[in-house]
Amino acid sequence: MKKDLLKQLVTASSVSGDEEEVRQILKEELAGVADEIGYDGLGSFIARKGSNGPKIAIVSHMDEVGFIVKHISQEGFIYFDTVGSFWSQSLLNHRVQIRTEDGSKVLGVIGSVAPHALSESEKQKPADIAQMFIDIGADSYEAVLKKRG
Repeated sequence: MKKDLLKQLVTASSVSGDEEEVRQILKEELAGVADEIGYDGLGSFIARKGSNGPKIAIVSHMDEVGFIVKHISQEGFIYFDTVGSFWSQSLLNHRVQIRTEDGSKVLGVIGSVAPHALSESEKQKPADIAQMFIDIGADSYEAVLKKRG
């Protein structure tokens, strides 16, 4: 497999229910090779070559777990919900990429309330996803909207 194709596929935005970016990459890559390109009722990508001889199926997931924006605070923090399952304790400090309405991408990092602002009992528990946010370096609601494209 070509390195650039593999990089395109693994860096594509493809959250469950919104796999169009991966589907488009596959369509462009196989357009000159496949006799027929189509999709099933669930959105799976199907490429066919020939009609006789042995049949080979390459089966793989196109989707990945991700997040959906649910609220932007006046201070510019982006609160989110998960799409798929996550261990809450594994999310903090991870870099994320937000795909905006126009398809552009904004980088951010998952954060939460600073430890020095938590009570001793709160420090003993894993952070709750509802308390986490994505920080894109914006200092207001309006600044977040300007970055979204």
